[in-house]
Amino acid sequence: MIVFHESDIKSNIMPCINNGSGTHLIGKCPWCGKDGHFYVQKKTSKKDNHGNNATGSFGCKKCGENGRYKKLLFKLKLGHLISSNSVSGNIFEKLTKIQKKTPNSNFIEYDKVEEIKLPLGYKRELLSNDYFEKRGIDTEQYNQYNIGTCGILHKWKKYVFFIVEEEKRPVAWVARCIESREWIDKENKKRRSQGLSKILRYENSKNDLSKILLGLDEVSNITKTVILVEGAFSKVAVDRKLKLYKNEKVKCLCTFGKTLSKIQYDKIIKKDVENIIILYDGDALSDIKKYLSMYESKKVNIYGARLPDDKDPDDVSREVLISSIKNRKKSLGFNLKFLKKI
Repeated sequence: MIVFHESDIKSNIMPCINNGSGTHLIGKCPWCGKDGHFYVQKKTSKKDNHGNNATGSFGCKKCGENGRYKKLLFKLKLGHLISSNSVSGNIFEKLTKIQKKTPNSNFIEYDKVEEIKLPLGYKRELLSNDYFEKRGIDTEQYNQYNIGTCGILHKWKKYVFFIVEEEKRPVAWVARCIESREWIDKENKKRRSQGLSKILRYENSKNDLSKILLGLDEVSNITKTVILVEGAFSKVAVDRKLKLYKNEKVKCLCTFGKTLSKIQYDKIIKKDVENIIILYDGDALSDIKKYLSMYESKKVNIYGARLPDDKDPDDVSREVLISSIKNRKKSLGFNLKFLKKI
């Protein structure tokens, strides 16, 4: 039986309040120190994903730290409050192993991504940007993304940037030319005749994007479902059309292409979500089938959802997007539904 020491936890994560429904304490994260983003499940009879009582389970939306009650008490230097009757064996020995876990452990070493330097002259756009306004981005989304520009170097004057963060550290960037495809083609024709390098529609930082997920820091201990899309602008479109920046239970992540690597998958699993929905562009049918089969397991429900007519999320209406998600299928059902498709 878990003895939940609510008053002691409250005093150690001050300032501390109850959430709107009264099910969680919200306070200051003992790991990253940020206020208002650290959630602790109050006393409950509910079970977590592993079948354990969820009382005291916690997570921080800023730094991503999460776990169960005993780990939290140990971090708050309240280990003496742990009832010896609630666990078997030497609990302090077990907790010490948790606390002393270092970057040399296989999992952390496997998925850790190095921090990068931001592009020279990068400036975050906090309020508005003409290009993104034309793309239909909601004002509220400026608080969600690290959207910026680089006006110092001539090379970047016609680009906008997403800075990708994991654990609040910049680990990659994606740049998109603000000019139309027609303008880029015309300009590149001139450049070829002059022996100049061409303008790319997209440019990325030179690190391995297959280890990174745009939006991973948005996933909290409250998040139950993640939707996976190919590109940054597909994520923007899904977030905007489904208002996911107001929804803690569902989040959209970008995998940077039609590839869901083992590292990316493991990072999602580590967040303890219940459902993964692969919503790649309409022409990615074989890729969706591949990953549904590859990652089918008891750890998480993984579904495929297909957009019509080779469209991407930016091309379809909110209603079509919702319909595609509602019609999601697991591996067998997805393969049967699209049996004759290539």
